[in-house]
Amino acid sequence: MSTERKRVARQINKKENVVVFYSGCAPYPLVISKIAKPKQIIGVEINKEGHLYGLENIKLNKMNNIILINEDVKKVLNELEDEYDRIVMPAPDNAKEHIQSIAEKFKKVKNIHYYDFSTEKEIPLLEDKIRKMFKEKVNLKTVKCGNYSPGKYRVCIDIRKI
Repeated sequence: MSTERKRVARQINKKENVVVFYSGCAPYPLVISKIAKPKQIIGVEINKEGHLYGLENIKLNKMNNIILINEDVKKVLNELEDEYDRIVMPAPDNAKEHIQSIAEKFKKVKNIHYYDFSTEKEIPLLEDKIRKMFKEKVNLKTVKCGNYSPGKYRVCIDIRKI
């Protein structure tokens, strides 16, 4: 996933505020901070141990633009304001639960990186499902970023509102 984290980070500019849901021990926030140097990164992780490792990783890497929140994404979704430029959702199983809420709530967000598992044949169906969730017109770019099992891929759908 290191190549995928770099791919996403290279799309981010210095003026952006980024939210990473399911941030774990903070690999996405760290790579984004190091490569893109955005204004601020919020990482949200429910797992206490993963969150503590994330805090340690931020300290060890001397990053000062990352804030980690140890909380359930569902709760944070209700509390966050619509003031972010980009959302990254790198946990395919969890992202499915929240993409509809994100599509409805975050109108100012221009870019979303949504991860899921899919076969080659199912990718167009997944893209159609994503398009229908958004009231705004969106451009989608789907990238295979790893095998999950034979014939099934981890995919990232880059959603860009236009």
